Amino acid sequence: MTDEVDATLAEVLQLSQQIADLPAGPTRAALEAQRDELRARARLRADATRPVATLEAELESVTAQLEAMTEVAIKPALNESYKMVTDPAAYRRRINESIADNAADRRRALERRRAELLEALEAQGDR
Repeated sequence: MTDEVDATLAEVLQLSQQIADLPAGPTRAALEAQRDELRARARLRADATRPVATLEAELESVTAQLEAMTEVAIKPALNESYKMVTDPAAYRRRINESIADNAADRRRALERRRAELLEALEAQGDR
């Protein structure tokens, strides 16, 4: 198992070196996507060797982080339920959009990791 992970990581390193030499463009994007796929495969193989309890603990942590990101948003005020001439939600909408934009990459990474952990737990259940 370790040899497979090492070989995959060596391939990731080789791709990273190729990517560093390329300008932005479709070729670079394709190599970056391939590198990300190899990294995910290496994580899955490494996760397959981890105890189930640690995978579950990490999954719980990732889930809590995702929930905390949702709780950061500004909730509607009481006066937003009344009919007004102005838009009372405009204030919080801009802030919430800014928060969501700033946390988008982190949210995607956490969601991806959550999916990987669920896949690893499922694979360990098949053993």
